[in-house]
Amino acid sequence: MLSFVSLATQVFAYVIAMMIVSFFSTLGAITIITIIVLLLMHYIYKANIQGKIVVNIRKSFYNTLGEEFSLWRLIKFRSLNNDIVKNIRPIAEKYAKSQLLITKYRERAKLFIILIAISSLSILLVLSIEIFKVDYSKLTFFGLIFIRLVPLGKQVNSALAHMAQIEPSLEVVKNTINDATLYEENIYKGKEFSRINKYIKFKNVTFNYPGSSYNALSNINIKIPAEKITAVIGKSGVGKSTLIDMLPRIIHPSTGKIYI
Repeated sequence: MLSFVSLATQVFAYVIAMMIVSFFSTLGAITIITIIVLLLMHYIYKANIQGKIVVNIRKSFYNTLGEEFSLWRLIKFRSLNNDIVKNIRPIAEKYAKSQLLITKYRERAKLFIILIAISSLSILLVLSIEIFKVDYSKLTFFGLIFIRLVPLGKQVNSALAHMAQIEPSLEVVKNTINDATLYEENIYKGKEFSRINKYIKFKNVTFNYPGSSYNALSNINIKIPAEKITAVIGKSGVGKSTLIDMLPRIIHPSTGKIYI
């Protein structure tokens, strides 16, 4: 953001210098710059769309990894590597394609800046000489300033494209923080817990991790007796840790109730 402000300040300073040299030629230059900016907005919008697609692909990729590697013992003993690669490869290909599209939009915008700036500068110089009768020395200074704006324009484009690309990721971070604040537990509110009378009861408890395609727990009905040692056993990935995390309310059931 600070980089973008610095670049915008430099562009503004150059425009002021150009207006001192030739006011009418500068108006023409501002018109050209406006046209360039409008064209760039088209590619910046496309970069933003691809940024949103990348966020969704990245989320799908991590969810797939979580589901596959939560059963790492099965991977090791049953040689499921090929199946995992088969599931992950299409996601990786989509991710690479989206990144290439973002790069293409950014570089294409830079090319347009150069082509439009050079062609329009030539036309503007001819008009300044033939119509506005601008002095050659001033016109040379004006042209040098305008040419200096080209690399600055490319930097501004890169900064805007980068901001458009990361905006969806920042939106995810913002929503995550807002959700965390929304579901923050007030530890000073509620009934005081003294002891378990008879047991902890899970009634029709189901839990599904966000983005997962299967339930970590499905319709669990159990009673954990008080003042006794209870062991939860099972294969890796069947939901033992998920069940235990529900006791201190680290996570909450998707459906069902837990009675203490």
